[in-house]
Amino acid sequence: MESIESIRYRQRNFNQPSQQVGELEDGTSFLNNPKKLNELLAKNGYLLLRNFHKRDDVIATRNEVYQFLAKESCLAPGSKIEDGIANPDKDHSHYGFLPSNLYRFKNLRNVVFSKLVQNFWESLFGEPSAHFDFIWFRAVNPGDIPTTPHMDSVYMNRGTQRLFTMWTPYCDIPYDMGGLGILENSHLNKKIIETYGSWDVDASCTAPPKVAREGTYKIPPKVWPVSEERAYGAYHNDLFKVQKDMSGRWLTTEYNIGDVLFFSISTMHAAFDNRTNLIRLSSDTRYQRKSESIDKRWIGENPIGHGEKSHKKLIC
Repeated sequence: MESIESIRYRQRNFNQPSQQVGELEDGTSFLNNPKKLNELLAKNGYLLLRNFHKRDDVIATRNEVYQFLAKESCLAPGSKIEDGIANPDKDHSHYGFLPSNLYRFKNLRNVVFSKLVQNFWESLFGEPSAHFDFIWFRAVNPGDIPTTPHMDSVYMNRGTQRLFTMWTPYCDIPYDMGGLGILENSHLNKKIIETYGSWDVDASCTAPPKVAREGTYKIPPKVWPVSEERAYGAYHNDLFKVQKDMSGRWLTTEYNIGDVLFFSISTMHAAFDNRTNLIRLSSDTRYQRKSESIDKRWIGENPIGHGEKSHKKLIC
């Protein structure tokens, strides 16, 4: 068994793990106390709830996904499908993100849009809730580059800012499988939230001709600055630099089937290396108050998402 101090990011260890990483606070005991849950969410920027989903529903979804991956030769020949052992001879580059295949997974919506989930949000909000129709689903293979540090706001900030993510694992995730991590107190960093957090990955800047000719054009707030140091939407590719810039520990845990991690769109988060031989499965779904404006890029039977149809030009 490995300890939390063994987690890695892009094959790098933490130099002072006892000071740089820590365990997420467990809020499960307050599941039926909306007032306390709201206080925890405001204090920490996240909620970790154990055994939240019905285990059988999560397992049914996991098995559907692994069966699909098995048909695509992504699982090790001769292995049990439910074990999710990766085929080391397969090019997995086209299977890490599965939005175009979600229609295959009949049980998935029974997990993420269940009455249980709806009731939870309405209890927390004190009013009717709504959710994005788009589901972000990931199959993370051994050795894949982990999700870079980011806030969700840069991908979905054209509606209410009181938007929340539910991250659901579909398999048990020990430390060496590299689950999701939250940067401690990042949701309270107003400077980062008002600068980086206000950017829009689907916006570009059109400079007035005179300004452009004089060479005084600068990238303004709310427009994504292209950089080799930043993956699409990331604050920075280097998780260790992000920690140095913002301080705070990277918080994570060992996740089990049925667990969930909720967090705000202003909470910095990232994933750690999957150092096992297994394919890690998880989904991200978004929820908000029904009375507030919603980002239309993620709504409908076939949401437009990112790209040309959602591109916005700004006069800067």
